[in-house]
Amino acid sequence: MAERFYGIDRGEQGVRNVTEGASSTATTDVELRVDLAANMQKDEVLFAIDTIKQAIIQDIWPPA
Repeated sequence: MAERFYGIDRGEQGVRNVTEGASSTATTDVELRVDLAANMQKDEVLFAIDTIKQAIIQDIWPPA
């Protein structure tokens, strides 16, 4: 399965601090995995990320 991982550590800001690669480093505080085999368009991935963001905003923190 083709995947792309994006990650960033707590407190980091700016695109230059985002890691990106074909495998998980599991060393960043927040990581996003995109399944490239799903053939999603960029706007579909961004919509999914926005939907996840809204779910986090509406939920209690920290999640149970």
